[in-house]
Amino acid sequence: MRNKVIELLNFPRQWIPDQMELEVCPYNGRYEQSDRVCERCKLNPECRWLFHNSEFLELCEQPLSALLASLDLALWLVDARRPQQDTHTFHCACELCAWRRQTEKLLTAKSFQPFTRQSVPGSI
Repeated sequence: MRNKVIELLNFPRQWIPDQMELEVCPYNGRYEQSDRVCERCKLNPECRWLFHNSEFLELCEQPLSALLASLDLALWLVDARRPQQDTHTFHCACELCAWRRQTEKLLTAKSFQPFTRQSVPGSI
């Protein structure tokens, strides 16, 4: 299960940076933990998520509950940025929709209780 969660986390790690609006970010989307402005930024919460989910080796050391919480937050972040076109439906075969279905299926099968955004480290 751990390997599947880590595998599913790869998609948002690749997809999210291309969706971010970085015109006003002094760090070009790289989360700077020591900067108070960056810490309070509401424009690109994805930066913080990417920072906390950046390296495969670090993910391997995380407890499964933390990985599931990160995956759930990634689903929320992707949904917030994904195109809201009619072409993205339950039967859509694009990579984004396939990832969403796999992620939702895994979280449902695990009976994962969605978190509140404030309860997860690295959330906004």
